[in-house]
Amino acid sequence: MCFSSPLQNDSHKYYNSTILTKPTEAMKYWVDIDKMPYVTLHPMLSKSRRRAAPVKLNFEFPFYGHPIKNIRILTRGFLYLGYTVDNWLSVFRNIASLKAASDTRLNESSKIKYAKNSTVFVVQWENVAIKKLPQEFLTFQVSLFPNGDIVFVYKDLPISFNDLQDTHHPVKVGLSDVYVISGPGFFIRKKTIYEYRIKEDGKEKIRNNTAIYFTALPTCITLKDCESCSVGIPGLDCEWRESTGRCFDGLDRLKGEWLAKNCDTEAKKNSCLASTNRSTVTRNATSTFSTYPSTVRAEIMRQD
Repeated sequence: MCFSSPLQNDSHKYYNSTILTKPTEAMKYWVDIDKMPYVTLHPMLSKSRRRAAPVKLNFEFPFYGHPIKNIRILTRGFLYLGYTVDNWLSVFRNIASLKAASDTRLNESSKIKYAKNSTVFVVQWENVAIKKLPQEFLTFQVSLFPNGDIVFVYKDLPISFNDLQDTHHPVKVGLSDVYVISGPGFFIRKKTIYEYRIKEDGKEKIRNNTAIYFTALPTCITLKDCESCSVGIPGLDCEWRESTGRCFDGLDRLKGEWLAKNCDTEAKKNSCLASTNRSTVTRNATSTFSTYPSTVRAEIMRQD
């Protein structure tokens, strides 16, 4: 990857990511949250450790294509986007702008704020310290947009990621989703995890006045009828199933429903195939310096 450039791109199946290391470019995405109407300073999050607070968005936010209306803000620098409250799911189903062992009790000036309207949802961790380095204060934001784009902006990050690392709480930056499928045994279930993490060499480029922009790519889930699903999206194997009434590529958090309704064995119907001259949905074609595959892990997890 060409580190001399202020833009560092990374292409995946669901998102393209760009690291902006030039301050004049990165800080264009910094939101003056105190000037937004209805900004909320959360008192509990601002004086606690390992706590979470629910917030309802003003718009449906497509996360890996799935529409999300409710999120949870966590003191440790990330958002949880699960449908239900689940401790282990929060580890994988999240948007981590700077997931670390932060503790807002360590600094009297620590604040966690958020603001929302119909066009953006912004969360700001302000003057947050971590247990390992209580004298170093971090200020950063995450912004979510209705089209699925996500932006991390780091205003004050005076130390390197290597210095932030903690044996018990490794620092994570990126996106992660997971789907769970019940197995044949009552106490067994399978989970498949999709991670879009910034690699260690990329993390070292994130300092004061830098940003990461995640561009959401079209997904099969967003195609709402048989015709558009049959046209499909380049690079994805979209299939329509009448039994679920939705388009699917075989891998997302609703796969349990897909299997329960035998969609994996249901014959593929050709009655709604679009004509060959119909235009297709295009994906972001921005050139990249380097392309990494997303991390995909399948595990068998025994329930407690």
